[in-house]
Amino acid sequence: MASRQKHDSPAPVIPGKPASMTAWVACFFALATVIFYWPILSVQGAIWNDFIEQYLPYRHFASVALREGVFPFWNPYVFSGMPFFADIQAAVLYPLNLLMVMFTGRDGLSAVAFEYQIVAHVLGAGFFMFLFARELGCATVGSMVAGLSYMFGGFMTSHIFHVTMIHMAPWFPLLGLCLVRTFHRESLGYLSLSAMVLATAALAGHPQLFLYMMYWMGALTLFLIVGEIRGGSRFPKVIRRSALVGAAMVLGVGLCAIQLLPTQELGAESARPGMAFEQSAEGSYAHL
Repeated sequence: MASRQKHDSPAPVIPGKPASMTAWVACFFALATVIFYWPILSVQGAIWNDFIEQYLPYRHFASVALREGVFPFWNPYVFSGMPFFADIQAAVLYPLNLLMVMFTGRDGLSAVAFEYQIVAHVLGAGFFMFLFARELGCATVGSMVAGLSYMFGGFMTSHIFHVTMIHMAPWFPLLGLCLVRTFHRESLGYLSLSAMVLATAALAGHPQLFLYMMYWMGALTLFLIVGEIRGGSRFPKVIRRSALVGAAMVLGVGLCAIQLLPTQELGAESARPGMAFEQSAEGSYAHL
């Protein structure tokens, strides 16, 4: 009986081991990011394409205006003037864009600081994917592979100059992590955090990816529901947990309504709603 009790006893818990491992993984991801983006971080190279032609001018204009105490509702430098804040790609209220005001001086926004901010999003994307994979039960090595594949894969690398897309990247896995914990732990704290992450993603300025994120949240919730049902959970419990996830989605959309409502109004006043399908499909594969 004594030997059986010894065999069945749980393995000892090493205090601080999970946190220590996570810290080492974070350092590894940071080192990998520095190596991969060394030409940019060492100012031997630069991000090109739309970064120079659109995103840097947008950030420069917004940061200079905010530094001078003027909220950038209007952009007088495009056409005869046009709304700026209502353009969701301007991402004026995105928290990490607001920090760019700190790096704006008399000569305007530091392009190097903005590039560092973009690279930091790549690092965040990989590390949050690691945490999400661990939350789903993946081993440490497998979770690291997931994170590295996400942050250095073809999508992230080829779109590095599409800043709003890179800004969205870290929030996908972090939202997944928060939603899983909201569902399984029935936590109001993680519900609130999920809503804040969703709102932050919306303010990042890429409406297509935000819509995909909403679809993905629905698919993830369905995945969790099926897992609960297969695990034998009672129907009221499944409904209660699903309602918490739904509440997080509604609260998140409400938090970012300050951006979505002006953007919707601007979209209704643009030429796109009146375009015929043939015009809107110009340049698509079907017309090549």
